[in-house]
Amino acid sequence: MARGCSVCGTPTSKTCTGCSRATYCSKECQSEDWVCHIVECDKPGRKVTSADRLAARVLRGDSRLLTYDAAVKFGFVGTEGPEEEEILIGMYAEVIRDIGVKPSALTKWREAGPGVLHAELMAAYRETPKKISEANFNWLSTHAHLFEPKNALEPMRERQEFRQKEVWKFITRSSEEVSLKDIENEMKDWPADKVICHQHYIRTCTAPSPYPSVADWAVLFGFCVFKEGTQDHYFLHHLYLRLISRCTFDQFCAAFSSGGLLDLMDSMGLESARRELPTDCQTVISLSPLHIPTIWHLQSLGDIHNPFPQPAVLIPYGFANCRDADEVARLRRFWMSVLKAPNLSLEQLQTATENDRIYEYLASMPNFQTTKAEKRFLRRIFTTNNYTILGIKYGSSHRAQRQRLNAIIEFIMIQCMARIAIVSGNSVMLNRVSALWSRRLTETVF
Repeated sequence: MARGCSVCGTPTSKTCTGCSRATYCSKECQSEDWVCHIVECDKPGRKVTSADRLAARVLRGDSRLLTYDAAVKFGFVGTEGPEEEEILIGMYAEVIRDIGVKPSALTKWREAGPGVLHAELMAAYRETPKKISEANFNWLSTHAHLFEPKNALEPMRERQEFRQKEVWKFITRSSEEVSLKDIENEMKDWPADKVICHQHYIRTCTAPSPYPSVADWAVLFGFCVFKEGTQDHYFLHHLYLRLISRCTFDQFCAAFSSGGLLDLMDSMGLESARRELPTDCQTVISLSPLHIPTIWHLQSLGDIHNPFPQPAVLIPYGFANCRDADEVARLRRFWMSVLKAPNLSLEQLQTATENDRIYEYLASMPNFQTTKAEKRFLRRIFTTNNYTILGIKYGSSHRAQRQRLNAIIEFIMIQCMARIAIVSGNSVMLNRVSALWSRRLTETVF
């Protein structure tokens, strides 16, 4: 069946040999798209570098393609806010697209030693016969420090330490100076939910817009509903700023743990603003942490710079059937592609997952096309037993489902520890594992 070429739209049956998802009518089109497609291909033929991810990010305009590692290596972590970050993106786009610098050259320059990357970027601007942006060149000439990770990270650490101390003063309503050690000592006995709220305060109070670099955090506070950098994303961030300026930290923690953040917003005079949030966002925020459906944790995989959520929440979506790290990466890329589909219903996908019909639901979506090899992979991966494991046939709640999934992960970890103890002949470790196993069996939710 012919599909449109990924570059020019010409009908073709030819596909990328590495993944079969991208279609190309000619070698020219494939070559043109390769600089971006390499970061999504299942079998790119070589290791994907940080420079590859940088190029894909600036050429596609998709912030989700830039990993934290790439951000550190190419100057993003030291930028002062989103405006300066946009300048850096524009500079790299001009260097790669207009001047013609390859990602391999960027990698070579970065690995050549201190100062080389910046010097070569400056040389590329000076030597190109093409018309360039004087503004980009002038900015580059005055920001050499950004291109040395050590130089960029140290000021960032200092800023983070200062911000953590300022947020602590805000939370405690105190003007006394404290050290990070003092803060750690105060927090060591805090419950997990309170620690999460403290981290949320730091992210909310110290950045123009929260960067959802922690997948679970993005879910817990509703940011998983939006693509990072959208107006809704900024609106929710600003709403949290207004809320924490009106309530106490203890009020916020209590509301978060009980699923009462929307009620807290209303009680603090923010009801009209809160009602402007999309329904999905309000639904997620209104749930206590363990009651949030696992589908929203899957949604957070759409950002490649997000680390994996807790392993337990990914079990229902095929990851437990992956045979090795390559299959895990392949499945993640598949989900990243699916989650971009405009006609995807997360509610319907959640229902399909609970009833072991993930593949059937995805195959029913308009424009869902795949090769025979990909179909075999997906059918195997999505052969699940969620209906029984999650307790759907018993009418289990989302909280009960999470408890079951957490128990599965704990049992797997205990089994791994037991195998290590047996192979190494460590009797002390084996006795501890045995005691842990016995205790866990009496607490199991199954």
